[in-house]
Amino acid sequence: MSRPNILLIGTGGAKDFVELYSNDKNSVSYFPDVKWYRYRKLVYNATLNTACALTRLDTGRLALAGTLEAVSIPAMHEVIKVAKADGVELPDDVINTVVHSDDGDWFKPSMLVDVEKGNPIELEVILGNLLVVARELKVETPTLDLLYHLLKATQLKLKEDKGLVDIPKERPVNTKFYS
Repeated sequence: MSRPNILLIGTGGAKDFVELYSNDKNSVSYFPDVKWYRYRKLVYNATLNTACALTRLDTGRLALAGTLEAVSIPAMHEVIKVAKADGVELPDDVINTVVHSDDGDWFKPSMLVDVEKGNPIELEVILGNLLVVARELKVETPTLDLLYHLLKATQLKLKEDKGLVDIPKERPVNTKFYS
């Protein structure tokens, strides 16, 4: 198979790439402001995707359980705060748009599908990197932090089940003092 030589310089190169790889089987999009688009996507992925994976509920059932309003929406506000501190202004209606994006569907986000299949989740890509930026910008993210640490435990179990981590036969003794 021959591969065309494309010089990717600036916007023109990116648009050439999109045109080259867009076809009946592939949908490729061009976003002039990748940083804005990433934060917009994180309003969904870092909040609904993560909560669904933890609860093992689709987005509709997550809303019925009250977890959307109790956990995901506060987490969405935290994503917006990080974006703003990073110089990205998201639309005022972004939370409403995201919340209603799955209306009428019992939609299972990708992280939930991975958990159901027993596959490791994209924890660092979806949530971990966002929290690194939040720390750098000194933005507090208590809800996102909780989601991250609970998913870190979920990830350990998923990896253990796949034989990707070694767990000692005997539980190590913890000598740390907690108060």
